Amino acid sequence: GEIDEAALAGLQVVGEADLPFEPLGDLDDAVVVAQTEFAGNTYRFEIERSGRYQCDWVSSEVGSGGGCAGRVDPDAVITIDGSAGTDPGSRPGTVDAVRSGSVTAAAAVVEVEFADGTIVRVEPTDLSGAFEERFWIAGATISNESQTRLPVSEETVAAVRAYDAAGNLLGTAVPPWLLPDDG
Repeated sequence: GEIDEAALAGLQVVGEADLPFEPLGDLDDAVVVAQTEFAGNTYRFEIERSGRYQCDWVSSEVGSGGGCAGRVDPDAVITIDGSAGTDPGSRPGTVDAVRSGSVTAAAAVVEVEFADGTIVRVEPTDLSGAFEERFWIAGATISNESQTRLPVSEETVAAVRAYDAAGNLLGTAVPPWLLPDDG
C-alpha cells in the first residue's frame, strides 16, 4: 500500500504512437481466423494481437463475447481461448456451447471434449493467413450433466487434443480450473 515516489518520478506520459505495441480491445480491428456452422448460426473466432498480447472473440449473428486477458504463448501446442453459448440450449436440459483456441501448425485435427463427454473433431485453419499457428472453433449441444467437477454453466469443455496427420497426439489442453489442486 505505500507509494514509491522514486518510481512515480520516473514515469512519463507518451502519446499512442510512442507505445511499444498497438493498443488492443476493439473488435473492429480483429481478424477472423476460424469459423463454424452450429445451431443455425455462423460462429467466428476473431483475434487481435499486438506484441505478445491477444484479445479474442467468438461472434455470430446473435452477438459476440470475448476479452483481452490473453498473453500469447508461442510454445503452446494447443490452447483454449474464446467461448459463447446459450443456456438453455436448443433442447430441454441442454446448453449450446461454442469454444475456440489455437494450435500448432503441425496439427491436422483438433478433438474437443465437451463437459458432458460429447466429442467434436474439427480441422484447424487460419482464415486470415496472418499467423504461424492455426485456430479451431467447435460447437455442440451438450447436456447440463457435466462429467467435470464444475457445472456446464461455468465450464463447457473438459479437454482439447491436437493430432497430426498420422493421428499422433501432439498435445492436450485442460482448463486450468479443472486441474487437480496440488495442495
